Amino acid sequence: MTTNVEALIFDIINPLIEDHDKAKLVIEEGKDFMEYNLYLTHNDAGYVIGKRGRIVGTIRNIVYSVRTEHEKRVRLNVFDLDELEG
Repeated sequence: MTTNVEALIFDIINPLIEDHDKAKLVIEEGKDFMEYNLYLTHNDAGYVIGKRGRIVGTIRNIVYSVRTEHEKRVRLNVFDLDELEG
C-alpha cells in the first residue's frame, strides 16, 4: 500500500495553521530525494516548527516512515512564504 504524501502532510498540519489558503507545497524531484517544500506564513511556520523544532521533527518522522510509490527518499522542508514570493 502506498501513501499520498502531500495529503498526509496537509492532514497533519491543518489543525496547526491559521492561514490554510496561503499554505503551499512545492514538490521537487532530486537525484536521491523527493523534496516536499512547505511554504507557510511566518506565524504558521512557527506553529509547525514548534519549540526547538520538536513538532516538525515529529512530522518528519511520520512522513519519512510511510511507504511511497517511488524508490527515492522523502525530505520535508518548511519555509517562510516570503521566500517563495520574494
